[in-house]
Amino acid sequence: MLLDRHPDFSSMNDYLSKTQLDKQINSRNTITVLAVDNKAIAGLSGLNLDEVRKILSVHVVLDYYDVQKLSTLTKKSTLLTTLFQASGTAMNQQGFVNVSIINEGEIAFGSGVKGSKLDSKLVKSVAAQPFNISVLQISSAIVPPGITVANPPGASPPPTNAPTPR
Repeated sequence: MLLDRHPDFSSMNDYLSKTQLDKQINSRNTITVLAVDNKAIAGLSGLNLDEVRKILSVHVVLDYYDVQKLSTLTKKSTLLTTLFQASGTAMNQQGFVNVSIINEGEIAFGSGVKGSKLDSKLVKSVAAQPFNISVLQISSAIVPPGITVANPPGASPPPTNAPTPR
């Protein structure tokens, strides 16, 4: 994959291989990978491989987008279909990425799940083969609510001393 040539993305590249998402990416003709550098992807290290696979499949958009195409979106906010949506296991818009133009032209990304924050920003274009594959660096991983087994941020942890049913 194109990330092989970029050491800053070696962790993501490794995850794509371990989860076999690299094979799905390489089998597609038109795709955009939202790449996260080694520092930003470190937060996924405690998750199981199935959770990592789901999260990273959200970072694979099933269309070609480069910086120019994103900058000229006709709507201020657009939902993009991802590989996770194509898997058939996404629920409640988890398989979509929301891309929006904010703050005078800055491009932000977030989960397509209603109420999700747009807390990942476009950093730069990493690589492109126009109209086939584009790799864009984003500032942080997009983790749709409910996609991991762990409690989502802001959720109450389960009680530690739950009474035993009698």
